[in-house]
Formats: sequence, C-alpha cells, structure tokens
Amino acid sequence: MNTPTLATIAFAKIVVPSDFTDTSKKALDYAKAIGRRYNSEIILTHVLVLAPKGEWFDEVPAPQMMSEQLEEISAELRSEGFRSRAVSLTGSVEHEILFLAEREHIDLIVVGTHGKAGWERFLSGSDAEDLYRNSSRPMLVIGQLANPIAIEYWHPRSIMCAITLNPNESSLASFAYTLAEEHDATFTLVHLVHPAVEDPEEKLLHFQQAMHMFLPNMKVPHHVLKTLTSSDSLGPIIVELAKEHNSDLIVMGANPATFMTTHFRHGISSCVIHEAPCPVLILHH
Repeated sequence: MNTPTLATIAFAKIVVPSDFTDTSKKALDYAKAIGRRYNSEIILTHVLVLAPKGEWFDEVPAPQMMSEQLEEISAELRSEGFRSRAVSLTGSVEHEILFLAEREHIDLIVVGTHGKAGWERFLSGSDAEDLYRNSSRPMLVIGQLANPIAIEYWHPRSIMCAITLNPNESSLASFAYTLAEEHDATFTLVHLVHPAVEDPEEKLLHFQQAMHMFLPNMKVPHHVLKTLTSSDSLGPIIVELAKEHNSDLIVMGANPATFMTTHFRHGISSCVIHEAPCPVLILHH
C-alpha cells in the first residue's frame, strides 16, 4: 500500500519487529487485533544488530536463540489461527526492516517503544527520522503510555488526524477519514495555521480541493476541525486533545520538518508517540 487512495483499506500483510520484551508483546497484541479484523498475515521479525569491530553489546541473544524464540511466537500465532511467519535478520534495524517491508509488499508495520534501549533508541534518534523519511509503508507505533488493546478485533472509535492543511497532506487525511468511515469512528482533524500570515478559510478551501481528488464526495465539516494557532508545545497539545476526545488512534505525517512544508517540525511526532494514551499511525504522504 504505497499511496493511501483506496476506497477501502486492507492490511493484508503486517510486520511486527520484536525485541522479546513486554513492549513488543503489547505491539503484537495490537497486530493480532488488526489481523483478526483484516484477516492479515503476521510476519514476525527480529534484527540482530552486530557490534562494530572491537566493541560489543550486552545482552545480545545468539542468532540461533533469537530465531528459535521468534519461531516459537510465530507457531503460537499459527495455533491461534493466524497465518504467520518468522523472519530473522542481521544488520541495521532501519535498513533491514525497510528492505523486508518492500520485499514482502507489507501493508503495515507495528512497533512498540520503551525506555532508552531497543526500540526507544531506534525511534528517538536519527534512525527514526530516516525511517519516517524513507518508508513508504504505514507504521503503527505503540508508545510506552499507550493503553493496551482490550478488544479482540481492532475497532477504533475515535480517530484524530494531525496535519498542517497543506494540500500535499490530503492523501494522509483521506486515509484517516476512510479508516474512520470504515470503523464508524468519530473523526477529528487537528490543523495548524498562522493567522498573521495565513487565511484559515482560504487554506481550508485549498485543502478540501486537494482531498476531492481522493474522496470526491467528501467535504471536511467544520465541526470536526480543531484549529491550533500556536506552535508552542504543539506535541503536548495534540496529546491533550486526544485525551479529551478519548481518541484510540492518532494519525500523523512522516518525515518531521518545518511548518512551511508538508509535515510537522522535528520533535512533534516523537513527542506525540511517547506521550499519547493511544497508538500513533505514521503515514508517508
């Protein structure tokens, strides 16, 4: 699924990177719920990161142990009725996951974050920026504060989409809106404007015209819009709005940049991911 323009959304293949922690298990639980909803194949993977010559990493499992552990989890999934495979990889986390996603035509990557090791280190540093910039696949990120999924079949009830109303983000918003329609979920569009330099009504009009290419019959109603006029502490504001709306999914753009581009500035996505009470779906426009 390279471009979110489909009339219906299908997550036929899901990749779940694992580091065998409770955080990874929480991400897998989300993947299982999504898999039940979409009859998805779940591909489990672990990337063994080799230490540079002359250095070593503590607590790195042996490749055979890693493969056996991964296969055990995959076998358990198959016993529950899922189509599942285990794929053990060695190398750079970012490169190997992106390559796997492209090779397998993956529809969704589901990852968990925790602490200052493992996926937290992966998602908070430059590797995360590169992944957002380079991945053409949707990525569902389960932050440390995200509530564990409590239902067997994934069914979001309240979806929030955070954008800047740049027309280039219309495909992202269309994807989020279509997802909300399919799940009969409430839809809230959070956007940033600069009243001193922008006309909010004109900006919304241009954005609606761009969305018309993806959803000809859809017009963004004003009651679903939340306008933010300050860039200060934008991440925490989005998180607080998600709490107020009881959102169980936040959709945001990839490749954080400046407000004058199609995405949020550096740090906003990371803040939302790590503070939100729900998963964050990162999309590449």
